[in-house]
Amino acid sequence: ELAFRNLSGKALGLVSRMVDENVTPDEGTFTGILEACRSGNVGFDVVGQIHARMIYQGLGSRTVVCNPLIDLYSRNGFVDLARKVFDGLNMKDHSSWVAMISGLSKNGCEEDAIRLFCEMYVSGAVPTPYAFSSVLSACKKIESLEIGEQLHGLVLKLGFSSDTYVCNALVSLCFHLGNLISAEHIFSNMSNRDAVTYNTLINGLSQCGYGEKAMGLFKRMQLDGLEPDCNTLASLVVACSADGTLFTGQQLHAYTTKLGFASNDKIEGALLNLYAKCSDIETALDYFLETEVENVVLWNVMLVAYGLLDDLRNSFRIFRQMQMEEIVPNQYTYPSILKTCIRLRDLELGEQIHCQIVKTSFQL
Repeated sequence: ELAFRNLSGKALGLVSRMVDENVTPDEGTFTGILEACRSGNVGFDVVGQIHARMIYQGLGSRTVVCNPLIDLYSRNGFVDLARKVFDGLNMKDHSSWVAMISGLSKNGCEEDAIRLFCEMYVSGAVPTPYAFSSVLSACKKIESLEIGEQLHGLVLKLGFSSDTYVCNALVSLCFHLGNLISAEHIFSNMSNRDAVTYNTLINGLSQCGYGEKAMGLFKRMQLDGLEPDCNTLASLVVACSADGTLFTGQQLHAYTTKLGFASNDKIEGALLNLYAKCSDIETALDYFLETEVENVVLWNVMLVAYGLLDDLRNSFRIFRQMQMEEIVPNQYTYPSILKTCIRLRDLELGEQIHCQIVKTSFQL
């Protein structure tokens, strides 16, 4: 019970006390402790000690205690250790497969995740929605259209075409691979759509430049009784930026303020980018000054905005102010100011920026 209240320190202390008093921890004890480790900030050395104790107790290959251990190792980046635990199981259930496939996918081992999913299917275990979601995520990362189509076929074959969780992952994959027609087809055939479904499609349409379609889908979302969140509204503002529809963007700005989302980082960045791209630099500057200036994305947008206007003086002023405010540049900051230097053929300023890049050992 202590574990599920996130009291990981007390739970771990209780196990130590059990050992000191010669009380043997059982499967339930270790399962609870591993849950405590997942919810608390527990060091790897502690997890290693628990794992060693499990092996000592003869539980190192028991599914019920090893499943949370696989997940815990994977969450902390120790996917090789997770795989060793997985391979040593005397019996693998659905949770075992999902934990390992998900762990591989999240730790940059996407091809291994896909191979393990295939191994799961060949073994006779029917993939769960969570297994499909993890392998579709892996497929998205390696951008494999062929594997994506095969997985889509398997989804249809196994009767998961009406599962919202699986279909959301499929829609996201289709958009990522540029297959807009398939994404819309999957969406149209879904019997149950949630906010994630709409957000995925709205975001995909916005990124592909179909702002009008995105707005139409937003209205349909409202008719279905689903409330928009920050992701919905940020995507719609992005659509307005792409289409250059400033008036609609201004209406969305008022709507986000009404809903209390105006201070969200994603929305702030999208709105500032909208005003900058629509050449409403005065509104962009006013909005920038009203926001939390610790957000490096907003500084970058202002750099780009002044750069597009060939306003080197203000672009460089923003860059200097950014340094004085100790805002750490990201991978977009220096290229933005350098592009301005190139357009205006200002070699001297470009050399100064280059010196700063070298001085800070920043990797472009």
